[in-house]
Amino acid sequence: MKKSIILFYQHKTRELNAISYLKKELINLGYNVGVFNIDFEQIKAFRFSKKNDICCIVTPWLYNDIHYEMLNKFIIYNKNAFILNLHQEQIYSDFSENILMPCGIYSKNNVFHLAWGDFFKKTLIKYGVDENLIYVIGNPRNDEIFNIKTSKNDFSKKYDLNIEKKWILFADNRGWTQNFSDIRRNEWLSRGHSNDEIDDYLYQDKKSLEISVNELDSLGDSFFLDKEVVFRNHPGTPAPIFKNKNIKVISQGSIYEWLKVSDLIIIWSSTSIFEGDALGKPGIVFEPIPNGVQYKTKGIDNYLTIKSIYELDNKCINNAIDKIKEKNYYDFYGNIDGKVNKKLAKVIDNITHESKGKCVTKILPLNKKITYKHFLFEVVTFFMFKLKLLKRVKIPKSALNFYDEIPY
Repeated sequence: MKKSIILFYQHKTRELNAISYLKKELINLGYNVGVFNIDFEQIKAFRFSKKNDICCIVTPWLYNDIHYEMLNKFIIYNKNAFILNLHQEQIYSDFSENILMPCGIYSKNNVFHLAWGDFFKKTLIKYGVDENLIYVIGNPRNDEIFNIKTSKNDFSKKYDLNIEKKWILFADNRGWTQNFSDIRRNEWLSRGHSNDEIDDYLYQDKKSLEISVNELDSLGDSFFLDKEVVFRNHPGTPAPIFKNKNIKVISQGSIYEWLKVSDLIIIWSSTSIFEGDALGKPGIVFEPIPNGVQYKTKGIDNYLTIKSIYELDNKCINNAIDKIKEKNYYDFYGNIDGKVNKKLAKVIDNITHESKGKCVTKILPLNKKITYKHFLFEVVTFFMFKLKLLKRVKIPKSALNFYDEIPY
């Protein structure tokens, strides 16, 4: 039987294109590949794992041993399979550093790990991951930079944007404050953070977003005579509501498409500024209030910072352009060459054939409570979504928070 691989993704606009490239490379190497959403298609993936000879399970994240137990059901019927953690979030602040690290015995050294660059590799080792289990090959998502077919003209027609104007993209990552859950709070508490720290972080991001929205709302029509302003919320989070109709809130399209067609990238603490930098696009950090040192994303201090949107003039933009030549993204993303998924497919192939002594997948007893609880969540979500009741009834609530990600 042909060897098979399960590829899990979470966010369509963030990950699915890269997963598609990886699937193509693996098929070229002779593998049978199934692609599934990790939140909404575990039942389909479980059926796939029972019918096929699975050699590898690729996951977007695996932070603790509860997550490991969740994936354990896919290897019960495939005892020689291994797990590869792509770590879709790899650039952090002092506060989020330990949140993004694997903290369980199994999640550390019973799986393989992908690091985009030495920055993340060193941190994984610091938290107890065996160096021999880490592969540093770059960010697979950055391959999209070399595959974007979308033009500014395409998006101009699709979203009714004036192609003659300068396009300013607000790549925001503060939407988490709008649907912050007790589950996430408890996860952060389990990593050693206090309620006071969490509340401070929540207040800061929420307040800065509120001020940003108010300032953008206050812009007069003259500001938009030569500018289009697009506000793009982070995948899986709600966007704020603007009174100023000149602000276009658009969540569709991949971030790489938007980075390509935009003339200027503005962030609060999003890592999109690094990806824009790699594309040769100027980036500016907009801090209407100071971003606490412990909460600020590593590396963004290297970019131009403004305190008010009214500082945004031609001189400011030219100063941001000058920063591009410094290649501040390199320490975090490594070399960007459009070949990361080809390298990743080769890594998976090599592990499949050569690595049995390197990482032993731990097969645990099936946790029926976790398994059946999630399967029930999927079934309820499926019917509520298909019957167009999810937004009205708002059950399951966690599915509603990820409504745009539902693949049914």
